Amino acid sequence: MSLAGTAARGAATTMGGQWLRFVLQIGTLAVLARLLDPNDYGLVAMVLAIAGVATVLGDFGLSFASVQAAQLDHVQRSTLFWLNLAIGLVLAGALEVLAPLLAGFYERPEVVDITRVVAVVFVLNAAAAQFKAEMSRGLRFRWLAGADVLAQLLGSGAAVVVALLGGAYWALVTQQVVVAATTLVVVVLASGWWPGLPRRRAGIGPLVRFGGDTLGVQLATYVTSNIDSVLIGRFWGPLALGAYDRAYQIFRLPMHQIAAPVTRVALPVLSRVQASPEFSRYVQRTQLAMTYGMGGASFLVAALAGPGVALVLGPGWESTSTLLRVLALGGPFQALGFVYYWVFLARGLTRVQLHCTLATRGVMVVLMVVGVLHSAVGVAVGATVGLVLNWVVLCVVAAPRAGIDVGALVRQALRPLAVGAGLLAVTWPLTPVVDGLGSVAQLAVLLGVCAAYLALVGTVVRPVRRDLAALRSMSTRLRRTPAPAVVPSS
Repeated sequence: MSLAGTAARGAATTMGGQWLRFVLQIGTLAVLARLLDPNDYGLVAMVLAIAGVATVLGDFGLSFASVQAAQLDHVQRSTLFWLNLAIGLVLAGALEVLAPLLAGFYERPEVVDITRVVAVVFVLNAAAAQFKAEMSRGLRFRWLAGADVLAQLLGSGAAVVVALLGGAYWALVTQQVVVAATTLVVVVLASGWWPGLPRRRAGIGPLVRFGGDTLGVQLATYVTSNIDSVLIGRFWGPLALGAYDRAYQIFRLPMHQIAAPVTRVALPVLSRVQASPEFSRYVQRTQLAMTYGMGGASFLVAALAGPGVALVLGPGWESTSTLLRVLALGGPFQALGFVYYWVFLARGLTRVQLHCTLATRGVMVVLMVVGVLHSAVGVAVGATVGLVLNWVVLCVVAAPRAGIDVGALVRQALRPLAVGAGLLAVTWPLTPVVDGLGSVAQLAVLLGVCAAYLALVGTVVRPVRRDLAALRSMSTRLRRTPAPAVVPSS
């Protein structure tokens, strides 16, 4: 089978698994929001916002280096596995020691025990990293999707049981541990690979250097994606952070359902064609799917935030809808940033990306620090403006160095952005009009307006009609492409 066919089938398999995972996440979100309160979510978010950096450091960018490498022998893979695991163990030990300091920073004694249990998750993730990289190199997307779904199912079930037993925030901690443990077990059994002993002269120097630059980008992204939770938790407490955390998690759902899993397909495929004339065409197709998929989902979330939050989370979460509207506006620009992220990784331009990321994300942190002096909404505004700025800088400064047609990508991106802006212009004035209706009726009215608007634009506006035809063609290919044989990694 051609690489394009394999990519198509991989994308279809991955997205199918992610939609199953999405249903589980929404169901769990609705159930736990009625069993727990914002304070419970806030306490766990306080820990994950800071301690979660161990996940990024534990991988050290080595899994991306493994996927991007043209050749990788067994000794190198084994050495990378043990290096990942060693870093994970060191970081988990550091978290155990630093737990009292975190509790003192937030002035919440519960943080000590939460941090020490959550540290186990980072060891499990570090152990799974190389196995997942092996499966990505072999294009075994079906097993990766299955691991995601099974882990979400077992983790959600465990969280609901603990919550029903009165475990409060421990339900959320249990979910984290079960998801990480299940993922590790599945990828170990499915990868068809087992590490040998590490060797000092395994020749992993270039991989570590590549991973180091990638780590810088991931770390800068992680810090700026979580500094908002740290700021709100420190200045406004767990109650405000709980409301913000739910808004942020709902905002992240389109990213997790589309961007994160598509990375598994896009990165190995783009890495294999990065020296080919077909590279630009692959990039443009990827961006088209991302902007209409993830970007469109973000615009819909912003349009339906009010009744959607009331329906999913129930009473007591009213402040979450405003936060969600603001955060969702940054989603389309985050989708566009993902496309450039894959391009830089595929072509090994991690140093260029690192410099741009440090600059734009630094400005984002400043905006959020200023915003927290006002409210949690001010932090959300800072995060959204920062995502817009990041895309602009990538287009103007970084992307031209990657040898791609940036002008074509920008013109292509403006169309779905304009469609999304029109959607908000049509629906937001209706929000106060339907406010007296129940949440189900509000949602039905707004969904009907959204459907009518999108149908009109897709029929009347010729460039959008062409885009939709291209997306339909890609979808048809996904359905008709037969499943590929397992491609052994080299």
